[in-house]
Amino acid sequence: MMKKLFAVLLFAVNILFVFAQSWTDEVTSIQIGSNQKIASASDKFGIHILYYSGGTLKYGRINSAGSTLVSDITIATGIGNYAAITTHNDKIYAIYDKNTDIYIAKSTDGGSSWTTPLTQYSRTNSIGSLSATSDDKGVHVVWSEYAAGINEAYYALAPVGEPSPNWKYFKEVSDYSNHAGVNPSVAVSANEVHITYQGLYGTAKSRDFLINQSTPTWEDPVDLDYFPSGSVKNNKTVVRGNNVYVITLESYYIGDSYTFNVRQYIRAVNSSSFSTTTLADEYSSSSPNLHLLTTANGDLHLFYNKRYFETNPSTHVKFNGSSWSTVQNNLIRRDRNHISSVGNDLFLVQEDQVFSDKLSVRQYDAAPTTVQSPSIAVVNINGENYPRVSWILNPEPDVYANSSAYEIWRRDDNTGSGAWTAWSLKSSISGSISSYTDTQIFGAGFGPQRHEYKVRAKDVGNNTGNYSSVVTVRSGAGLEKRGGESGDIIPTQYSISQNYPNPFNPATTITFSLPEATHANVTVFDALGRVVSVLVDEQLSEGMYSFAFDASHLSSGMYFYSFHAGAFNETRTMLLIK
Repeated sequence: MMKKLFAVLLFAVNILFVFAQSWTDEVTSIQIGSNQKIASASDKFGIHILYYSGGTLKYGRINSAGSTLVSDITIATGIGNYAAITTHNDKIYAIYDKNTDIYIAKSTDGGSSWTTPLTQYSRTNSIGSLSATSDDKGVHVVWSEYAAGINEAYYALAPVGEPSPNWKYFKEVSDYSNHAGVNPSVAVSANEVHITYQGLYGTAKSRDFLINQSTPTWEDPVDLDYFPSGSVKNNKTVVRGNNVYVITLESYYIGDSYTFNVRQYIRAVNSSSFSTTTLADEYSSSSPNLHLLTTANGDLHLFYNKRYFETNPSTHVKFNGSSWSTVQNNLIRRDRNHISSVGNDLFLVQEDQVFSDKLSVRQYDAAPTTVQSPSIAVVNINGENYPRVSWILNPEPDVYANSSAYEIWRRDDNTGSGAWTAWSLKSSISGSISSYTDTQIFGAGFGPQRHEYKVRAKDVGNNTGNYSSVVTVRSGAGLEKRGGESGDIIPTQYSISQNYPNPFNPATTITFSLPEATHANVTVFDALGRVVSVLVDEQLSEGMYSFAFDASHLSSGMYFYSFHAGAFNETRTMLLIK
């Protein structure tokens, strides 16, 4: 077995305080769904819900307020018993079984339309469970199959970003003598895939796939050190920072009766040694709800059932990096429920308490995440240069739906001497818009004056996130009008602007200025310094030029572009996100 390097981090388990105020009131009687199984995922477009209706897998979407946006879209008919849904980079993937095979369908328009099955994995045994997650590599799928009186756990990757996707890295994860595998769960870190599954005799095991190696390698399974006479009923796995967290529901005898435990296992992502702590006992053995999620701020959120004889026997606890805190009781009802996370928010979708053919939703409403990747470019509008601030849209649906979600703040150094004005709010714009052009600043790009911008997000509940990092632009000089009839705009200095949009997918525009006729070169490099494109390499007259860069053939990552003209040289970075 490959040895891993780092020791485990052991965190104390303390109950600190109750603060239920972060959970919004339940919105009931949502007009989608049925009284069968559901799965859900969230992104900026809303809460995406898969549900079964008479052997048909259907899709619906609601917003953070519970209003139905899309409903009753058929994804597949004649399906089996299991389905999962996951989102990544504004794409939605529905994974389901049908006639013992596994299918993936994709939507790129917020769930309004779906592909025919994007990819299919043919199997011969019946599917016993199904779970999935997604990242830049594709959709990581784990499932169990039943054959010859035993369940085995499996893994495969569907690299759905490829033009003709094919399943890769198929593996029977529980392929050891006297092993079995049921209810596998999967999480991913930067370089590994982490799978936990239940083995024979109530055991549980964890196994890692080193997917980023030149030769991807599976490590040997690691036993979770469960109570000697216990039996694992369910398990979930997530990655938080540099650690893998596994939560299990276990039962064992004390005297002549059962006791039921919620147990926590922690290890470093590149370690094979778990620490273990009992979080709680006396959960419901007949209805072992278990949900484990992470939010962008690094918190873990755990949902599990407590005593069977209570009316709504569920608990939500939060782990902030050092301790678990009791947050809310009596959230989950019955077995027909699902919880998804996006940004710092959680969305609990479950069967309505009164109407079994309808759903309800409740939101754990936290502050929005910090606005990411602000950048600034100079744009020319009707012969005048203005600064344009751009950023990545926040992932939270209650930010995306807010008409005044992004606050753009500016401060000025009007003399260039460092005498900055106080920050002031210049505009609040819609959560679906990712740029702001400041038409109050003329002659942007050059000159002695400096202007700094920062952005923060606000959701529909008026929770505000932290300010973004600061971006800066100069103004006060740089362009002048040529005399004569043409009235052309002529730059007075060499310059190259930040590409726009940035980040981009798959195309972006690079603009530069030449104050005189000269030979110009714009070359794009990858992170290893290899040339991936030469956009310009020719003699040009004075003026402003814009060139498009199409990166559809490249993978996600950081790229650099250099500008050489006359004695002027400058290199900038840009980010491709697919």
